[in-house]
Parts: sequence; structure tokens; C-alpha cells
Amino acid sequence: MDMVEKIRKEMEDNRIKQKDLIDYLDVNQGTLAKWLSIKEDNRRDIPNTILAKIAHYINVDIEYLLGLQEEKRKNKTEIVEVEKDIQLDEENYITLPTIHAGAGAEAFAVERAEKRAFPRDLIPAQIALDENVLVMVVVGNSMEPLYYENDIVFIDMVNGREFMPVNGTYLVRYGNTVQIKDVEFIGNGEIMLFSRNSPAIINPTKEGLEWEIVGKPYANLHPNVGSKLVV
Repeated sequence: MDMVEKIRKEMEDNRIKQKDLIDYLDVNQGTLAKWLSIKEDNRRDIPNTILAKIAHYINVDIEYLLGLQEEKRKNKTEIVEVEKDIQLDEENYITLPTIHAGAGAEAFAVERAEKRAFPRDLIPAQIALDENVLVMVVVGNSMEPLYYENDIVFIDMVNGREFMPVNGTYLVRYGNTVQIKDVEFIGNGEIMLFSRNSPAIINPTKEGLEWEIVGKPYANLHPNVGSKLVV
């Protein structure tokens, strides 16, 4: 069985209704339908943060869903509470502040970052110890092939620290939007923002938008269905 077939079977065996899972994941019916579509051609990849929640809710190890182990049932002794009463193994998971932000799409504000659980063995060791880290799940595709939709990007947040304004790729807030963009510092307190696969160029100052450099991407994980995340 593939991952979706395993999820659907566990839901059927445990009499879990799709509405229950929708309420638990806080997503809409259409999104869940695309994730769990019977027809493979119609499916969309399940983000790994969501997959961890699904695994918990249907009471199986995420490694079982990913095809990395035969045993499906959880066998955890030490657990820790994270957001929305999710119970995860503290030894194997780490919770980090997470936002969904754009490479081309309007984003949630940084202040609304939520704690999300990530498998500890997938996270570079230094990140777990960095108090300035923020995890960003990419929304949109304007920065492909640098970042793809649903990529997990670790951001070194400015957090009031000084930084050298060198042209490069940054997490930028302008107006009510937070996005990863290529940034060119053009002086006089102005910047130019560029996408990788779009001709659109943004000058926030000329558009009357306040802007700030929020952070600098320094590690990236790309989710592959059926396997662990790989750097």
C-alpha cells in the first residue's frame, strides 16, 4: 500500500470520518480531498508537518506512512505536549516556530508563527540550538528552482541584530506580505525585489509600502513523497 492507502485504511478501520480529520487539521474539505484522493494523478503532496499530525491522529508512526518501517503502531514512552494537544515523542521530535510564507504568495505575519513538530533526525543539529531560527513553509512557486512550493526553509531571523546589507536572498516584509525574494539594495533606503521565474520587480518604497529585512535563509529541506526529507 502507498501512503494515502495506509491513511485511508487506518481511518476506515478506526471509523475516523473525514470531517473529524478536517476539524483536527483545521483545513477545508477540498484540501483534504486532494491530499487523500484515490486517484494518484489528482493528488497533491501532503506537507510533512501535516503528515506528522495525521500520523498522530490515526495512531501510527510517521515512518510507517513513509514506508520506512513495517510496524505501524506507535510505541512511545516519553511524550511532550505541543500545539493543539498533539502528543509526540520528545526524543525524536522538535517543535519550532513555523509560518507559511511566499515565494510568490501573500503570507501570514511573522508574529503569528505557530509551534510545529519536526522529526529531529531531519533537522541540522545547529538549528535546534539556535534561538533565532524560524521555519518557513514555502507558498507559491515564483522562486523556483531555488525554492519549490512546500519546501521547508530555515530562516536566521534578524531579531534586532545588525546585518550587512549585501545583495542576496532574504525573507522580506513589505506592507502586509512576507516573502522570500532576491534583494538588491539600491541606496537611499530603497530595495528592489526580484523573483526567480517571474519578470515582476517590486520597489516597496515607490509603491508606498514600509519594508524590512526579516531574516536570511540558511538551510532548506525538500519533501519527497514516500521518503524522508532530504537536504
